[in-house]
Amino acid sequence: SDYNAVLVGGPCVNSHTAALKGKTYPACGTGSGFTENTAIVELQSNGANMALIVAGWEAADTKRAGVVLKNWDDATVKANLAGKSSVTVKGTTLELTGITVA
Repeated sequence: SDYNAVLVGGPCVNSHTAALKGKTYPACGTGSGFTENTAIVELQSNGANMALIVAGWEAADTKRAGVVLKNWDDATVKANLAGKSSVTVKGTTLELTGITVA
């Protein structure tokens, strides 16, 4: 909480993500709060600072959320991110055309 942070990985593999999501580390599977083929990109308070959480059910889901961040300036992605502090990322591919952001 002393710093702004970018946290990559869900509460199963990242103790800091677990703490900010209110989970006991390691929180895996259904205990993680995620469902299969789902990830989040979420900006939340980290004490007096902020944390950007990029995390998913498993590594491939977290990678999908990373693809969304990499393509933040794509018109569709940009429209789905606008004005939100949290989005859900779903899909089964790492191709932007196969990823849904809501």
